[in-house]
Amino acid sequence: HNDLQERSRLIARGLMFAHTQQARQQIEELLTGAFGSTQRPAPRLPIYRLEAEEDLPRLLPVVGALPLTIADLNQVPKTDYTGAFSIVKGLREQTFVAVPGWQVVLKAQDPVVILCNSNQLPIQQNNKPEEILLIIDRSQQQWDEDSYFLVEESGQLEIKWFPDSPDVSFLGRLILVLRPKKILDEALSQDVWQIDE
Repeated sequence: HNDLQERSRLIARGLMFAHTQQARQQIEELLTGAFGSTQRPAPRLPIYRLEAEEDLPRLLPVVGALPLTIADLNQVPKTDYTGAFSIVKGLREQTFVAVPGWQVVLKAQDPVVILCNSNQLPIQQNNKPEEILLIIDRSQQQWDEDSYFLVEESGQLEIKWFPDSPDVSFLGRLILVLRPKKILDEALSQDVWQIDE
């Protein structure tokens, strides 16, 4: 009986003839089923599939900010990445920074991050000084004429370029200098009310 009125009439008539409590409950279940359940369907899950490796950020351990010593560098253990999402299990006191999953970062065997100011780099840019991230791959210790290297000089860590193979031991190769996102108008960004409009 698909007709709702006819079904309701038959259920009401059934209630008149039902003598036991169990019979009445079964008829009431038919009645509630006739008007549909009030339970709404579950919403869709907010699922997103990563399409490119670059979509997945890479967590890199932070050594600290320059000036640093070789002891500071050696205190940072190699980071192990596990699973499809490159999950990192770090020590409690370890600090990490998320960087884009660019190929140069993904290829690094033992990457670490050093914070410094842009005026601490061997080659100065004409820009105003800003905080930057130096990404060093500690596994790359072979001299290359087109690369900058992390070395110890007078007890401090330095970034240096060597035109010829030197007699110093390299602590790692500089694979990337990452600058922060540039804010076009810093004065405007201070006024929250202007940004919201």
